[in-house]
Amino acid sequence: MDLSPPALPGRLLRFASIFYLALAVAGALGLGWARGGPLSLTLFLVPAELPLDLFLGLAAAGLLAGLWELGRHRLVAAAELEARLAELLGGLRRDEALALALLSGLAEETLFRGALQSAFGWTAATALFALLH
Repeated sequence: MDLSPPALPGRLLRFASIFYLALAVAGALGLGWARGGPLSLTLFLVPAELPLDLFLGLAAAGLLAGLWELGRHRLVAAAELEARLAELLGGLRRDEALALALLSGLAEETLFRGALQSAFGWTAATALFALLH
């Protein structure tokens, strides 16, 4: 039985999952507190708007992916950034990277746009978001 510590990507994903889950829970609790009660799923998802939201989200993702692809072939800085990120996150599988991106986006939106913006306003939430990034 191998008792060596897990590789960095596994530890990174595990740590990030715990961190972003805590952020999401804090955001949901803060949002519930700001709204004065339990949260309804319709706060986040309106079934009638789902097809349009899904289309727009996928279109925006495709546009961003296309712009990145174009940029990394035409801009030296973009190619260097991609190489540096690959070095820092080396060994992270595509599914792990996708999980990390989805989890961080959901958690940050819940906390900053949901709870903090509801409690302190757009300017304060945006300033804190920018400061932490």
